[in-house]
Amino acid sequence: MATSTTELTNSTISIFARSLCAVSCFVKNAPRFASLRSAQLLKGWILNQLHAKKQKQVGKKYLFRSLKATKFFQSTELDWVEAGLQIARQGHNMLNLLINRKHLDYLHLDYNFNLKPTKTLTTKERKKSR
Repeated sequence: MATSTTELTNSTISIFARSLCAVSCFVKNAPRFASLRSAQLLKGWILNQLHAKKQKQVGKKYLFRSLKATKFFQSTELDWVEAGLQIARQGHNMLNLLINRKHLDYLHLDYNFNLKPTKTLTTKERKKSR
């Protein structure tokens, strides 16, 4: 037990000495380094090392598994025709909402995505519906 503590102390002191030497070599004419005793620096460095929080082991996160657990990314078995029909229906609904938001009530969107006027349009309405 005593040898492990001695090895730990020797290793921490040697690491500290190397880091202090590296800092003092780069910092010239620094009065704060000259005024502090090495024992005080060593004491502060060891306290910081002892009280430093250790890195937590972070488990590997699986992106697809976490997305699959949400309600937005669900898997299902559809054939391509059914999936295409759903996408076409959603596109039709989206364009209808856009037409209503722009107050173009005089235009009708059929399921073939053709816009047809429901009445004879005035010049202003024709310009707005372009």
